[in-house]
Amino acid sequence: MKNRVYSILIFSYLCMSFFITSAFCLEAGRLELGKGTGNYDLKNYYSYYIDKTGSVQFEDIISDEYKKRFKPSMGKPVNFGVVPDHECWLRIKIYNPSEKAIETVVELGTSTINSATLYYPEKDGEYKSKTTGDLHKISERDYFHRHLNFALNLEPKKETVLYLLLKTEAILETSIQLHTRKAFESKLPVEYLLLGFFYSAFFVAIFYNLFIYFSLRDINYLLYVLYAASFLGLWAYLDGLGQLFLWPESPWQQVWGTRIANTVTCFFMVMFADSFFNCKKTAPRIHKIFMSIALLCIINTFFVSILPLVDYKVPVRLAWLFSIPTIIFTAALFLKRGFKRARYFLTAWLFVLAGASVFLIDMYLGLLPNSFFTRYSWRIASVFEIIMLSLALADRINELNHQKEEAKNHALEIEKQLKQDLEKQVDIRTKELQKALDEVKQLSGLLPICSSCKKIRDDNGNWNHIESYIQKHSDAKFSHGMCPDCLERAYGDEKWYRNMIKDKNK
Repeated sequence: MKNRVYSILIFSYLCMSFFITSAFCLEAGRLELGKGTGNYDLKNYYSYYIDKTGSVQFEDIISDEYKKRFKPSMGKPVNFGVVPDHECWLRIKIYNPSEKAIETVVELGTSTINSATLYYPEKDGEYKSKTTGDLHKISERDYFHRHLNFALNLEPKKETVLYLLLKTEAILETSIQLHTRKAFESKLPVEYLLLGFFYSAFFVAIFYNLFIYFSLRDINYLLYVLYAASFLGLWAYLDGLGQLFLWPESPWQQVWGTRIANTVTCFFMVMFADSFFNCKKTAPRIHKIFMSIALLCIINTFFVSILPLVDYKVPVRLAWLFSIPTIIFTAALFLKRGFKRARYFLTAWLFVLAGASVFLIDMYLGLLPNSFFTRYSWRIASVFEIIMLSLALADRINELNHQKEEAKNHALEIEKQLKQDLEKQVDIRTKELQKALDEVKQLSGLLPICSSCKKIRDDNGNWNHIESYIQKHSDAKFSHGMCPDCLERAYGDEKWYRNMIKDKNK
């Protein structure tokens, strides 16, 4: 049994080693033009070599020694992470089977690579080069376009071998496409139209909620506006639109602006989530986590502006790594507690997480077909997120208004009940006062009284002792005793009385 297990493990290891070795020995195939619509994805047609020393020259790369060091792409886009000290060489073979030269454009699907140099052969076979990147002026690009690009003529009936040198301090990742000149120019209007819809959705959401903020003075709307504006700025930097339209001759604005927009977006994102759910009162522990992330973002904003990204990439990633799961957990927690508005918040972040995942899987792993959905999934999710968060704010206001209405109705009911109780108490008191007044009135006016026995005649003509009459017509009670004069008349001749008087006078 043990021998069988060992045999299976050894066989599996040998098979794996064979396939891995075969893969590295393979050379990427060449792209043959004419088979398609004029737009070609080059992820299956390039080989790469990573120069970890940064000292390899172009003359070395085209030598036989280095040609063997190139590895096939295996159908994956360029993605080597943050490697500022490394240089990435790409080799691309393209064959033009037609009888005429074809004008093409090599497009890198990013604007955040510091330097990209294309080496291409002339008719005499000699190689020339041209360089662009986000550390270079826009005027140095062959086309006034947000992405890095190179115009290239492909000779007829000939295989052209291109070499592309990439260097950057940011993440070294990009897609690579080849377009015929006609196909490239024809896609530009559609591309910018889609970008126009994307940015218009952000602007509408920002100005609409900014107007509501000035009307209501609710801090949640201000934080939402600041988050949406910083997120919009981050997208503008990533798309290269800031450098394209605002500072085409100031490349460093693009580099530092992207880093700062990254950290500022994360800061306002967690501040908005914390304020939206009022975590300081409703979830103190989550509030502390949000404040810790916000503090980290403030520190990151300072350091990314003075340090190279490679020296400070971990804290920036940690801020994003902790912020998004915490926001999703918070939304789910409050939804479970019965906060209906949390459903919009949770939906927004789950959707943007799904859209980003689709984009990153396509970009980094190449497991999905390159299509409109995969290229724009993150953007679609971002627009959906901004709309859903705006709806969450509106639902929050509706919920607060509903709570105010319920509180108002409850107050009116209490006021009505108090009014009824007060009316009852006033009625009872009035009756008591009326009864007392009636009794007082009965003892007022002229009373017929006997001048001899002091009896009082009532309304029926009966004569009553004065104490009986008063007790009957009032709440007064009588206790009987004798005054000194009556005592003297009654007992003045008695010996015991006189002794009592004498004792009293002593």
